Amino acid sequence: MPDINIPYWDTEKQAISVASATTQSIEIAPLPSSTNKASDSTPTPPVVSEASPEPTRSMAPISLAKKPVEPSQPPQQVAEPNTQNQPKPLAVKITPAHDGYTVRQYLIAGLLLLAAVMTASWAVLWFKRKKTEPENTYQVPTLQDFAPLSTYDEQSAFKALMECCNQNDLPSLRPSLLEWARHRWGDNEIRSVDDIKRLTTVQVTQLLMEAELMLYSNNPAHEWQGHPLAEALEEYTSGQAKPSQASQLKTLYPNF
Repeated sequence: MPDINIPYWDTEKQAISVASATTQSIEIAPLPSSTNKASDSTPTPPVVSEASPEPTRSMAPISLAKKPVEPSQPPQQVAEPNTQNQPKPLAVKITPAHDGYTVRQYLIAGLLLLAAVMTASWAVLWFKRKKTEPENTYQVPTLQDFAPLSTYDEQSAFKALMECCNQNDLPSLRPSLLEWARHRWGDNEIRSVDDIKRLTTVQVTQLLMEAELMLYSNNPAHEWQGHPLAEALEEYTSGQAKPSQASQLKTLYPNF
């Protein structure tokens, strides 16, 4: 019997291998005849088993087995160097060399100093102005600021007032009255002609009202007569009443 050769795919070697098996030889006894005798004298040639040719790659079966995965080697641990015998690192501190300040640094420092001085000055002026604002707000201008006095004393002011009345100068009556009244009572008491009316007699008040009516009416100003007002003011300032015309005639003509 010939040898048995079975080709197969070796999954370990990833190649085609052939499994061979040798069969046992069987000896058959010859028949009792002449031919068998002759054959006994001649030796039988050995049977040579011819191996079947190795199948080509195209004839090899395709294996669905996965390739063997090689076990991954564990990562090698790096041996830490022995630091006991090594010297300790030196602490190096780098200090820059100071060669002095530059012109730019001096300029920046000067500008900062100037800005600080200006800010402080502005703050001081602002606080001072804030403190003085309430005082300036409540300050009321006096009459002296609006209409300063043109005479020196009460006597000179009264003399100018008498001249105004005797000359019948109605437009100059009001400023002359205020000038005399301010000398006599002061700026705190006199604000207008009404204050003069309040501080003088009834006769002076009536004459002043007549003068105001004449001033603001359509009548010409030259029709105003200031002699009665001058006499009434003289009586007020002197405190003595002037004799009337009837009393003067009685002294001239006592038997009349």
